Amino acid sequence: MSAAPLDVGPLRAFLASPVASWRPWTTPEGESPQADFLKAAGTHKVVIFRSGNQIGKTLVGSVTTSLLLQGHHPHAAVPRRGLRMWCSALSWDTLARTLWPKIQPLLPAGCQVVWRQKSHNLPHSVSYPPTDNKVYFVSAEQTPDKMSGATLHAAWLDEPHPAPHLREVRTRLLRHAGLLLLTMTPVRRRGWVEDLEREETTKVIRASLYDAARAGLHDLAEVERYAAALPEHERRVRVYGDLAQAEGAVWPDFSRRRHCVRVREGELVNGEGERVAPWPLPASWPRYASVDFGYRNPTALLVGAVDPFTGRLIVEACYYASGIRAARWAELIQRELPRLTRPIVADHDLQARAELEAQGVPTLAAVKSVDAGLETVARALAADRVALVIRDEQRSAVTGRCDAERVAAEVEAYHYPEQREGRPSVRDAPVKVHDHTCDALRYLLVELERSQGGPPAPPQAKPGGRWLLPGSDAEDDEYTDPRSWGRVGGGR
Repeated sequence: MSAAPLDVGPLRAFLASPVASWRPWTTPEGESPQADFLKAAGTHKVVIFRSGNQIGKTLVGSVTTSLLLQGHHPHAAVPRRGLRMWCSALSWDTLARTLWPKIQPLLPAGCQVVWRQKSHNLPHSVSYPPTDNKVYFVSAEQTPDKMSGATLHAAWLDEPHPAPHLREVRTRLLRHAGLLLLTMTPVRRRGWVEDLEREETTKVIRASLYDAARAGLHDLAEVERYAAALPEHERRVRVYGDLAQAEGAVWPDFSRRRHCVRVREGELVNGEGERVAPWPLPASWPRYASVDFGYRNPTALLVGAVDPFTGRLIVEACYYASGIRAARWAELIQRELPRLTRPIVADHDLQARAELEAQGVPTLAAVKSVDAGLETVARALAADRVALVIRDEQRSAVTGRCDAERVAAEVEAYHYPEQREGRPSVRDAPVKVHDHTCDALRYLLVELERSQGGPPAPPQAKPGGRWLLPGSDAEDDEYTDPRSWGRVGGGR
């Protein structure tokens, strides 16, 4: 019996389409965010391309969409036939002016376009006959109830949509455990972006205008002039793709470009290309840790090394999880943390601290004065004495991803409440939402500053002549001979 003839129709259509000849841009160092975006569709259920303006994020979204619909995406685990997908823009006008002009030139011959308003260049859907795949075009201007009912294998949202629309799209993807693609320059802050980026199944791809210029897309001198003309908060968004700064940011000096570092050829390098430290960090460098306890709320445990030459704290790990008791945190500390120079600086959850102590993990009471802590972190950020290691392959058996990305996201979003006209004055303190790593960072830097002889907070008198550290319920005799502290951590 002869074999069935090979169906080469879809392949022929793909090879004849413009998308087959597309190539992602690559920096001189060999980095290609566009290629990383394509690859991530094979390993993650949510892929976010967050970047500055004019670096090709909408184009790579269009290319990825075309590869999915033609059944020739090299990585994504979605059906090659019978696929149903949404492409969504913030408005119908944006769909007509931005998305459709990127997608239309990539269509292979034989595609069937159904128009919503042909005179306005506004498509309703496109069918790909060789594969029976179909994409529908929607907009955030539609009310979510008008988007209900569909069952999707994939969806692409260009720019951050309102939260109700994101929820509706994710609901449509549930049955098939579908793929969600997002491309954005987050000029407007959407609270859900940070939450989505923190999910275990999310991969975030970053790129800046400088990366694109070094790859040849733009003239580097022009990019530098453009960046220099922007206010700092707008530069961070439009050039680097940082999240739009929350109104009333607590630490406006924080910049991913300066304070976040990545591993490159055995070194930690920041967004400006400056070498910050060797990698791995030398075992001889002092190690410190701090913890903000929680159970229903998450616990945040930060681990950092101090560069003895610059005094910079390099936060190399952030263990973050809810629903874990202190006894299990003690096990994690003993198994996964390096040997620490001082006891772990802990907040005033006395029961949790007692549990750590009972398991042989020494602790030190954190200085809880919020204002003093905010000032200490602000000084460190302004002087570039903090670096956060971003390395998404860094994993813990207990908490999953454990690099400092969550610290960066929470520091970016940390803000004071908005004062609205005609309403009572709000409390002049940061909003207590997603701030657990911020608290741990405060504890750690205050203790580090004290240990290095920096400006200590004044002690407070206690009746009877005893003294307390500011904001603490622990007497000053907690500061004892270091030889009595014993070993803390030592798992690696």
